[in-house]
Amino acid sequence: MKKILLATSILVGTDGVVAADVSIFGGARFGVGGSGGVWALTNRFTLKFDGSGETDGGLSYGGRVRLRA
Repeated sequence: MKKILLATSILVGTDGVVAADVSIFGGARFGVGGSGGVWALTNRFTLKFDGSGETDGGLSYGGRVRLRA
């Protein structure tokens, strides 16, 4: 009986879950530069995560995370 009650509670609890739209973008840049006989290697990496969604009640939400190295 407890297992059936737990299973139905989980199903009822997941009724309001909404999936959000998520996009992932990334890039890399490499280069060589020099001045006065001194040369240097350069690089940059970027990774972005954008997400947005809307609740069942009509509330819009979103967020962005950008990682650089």
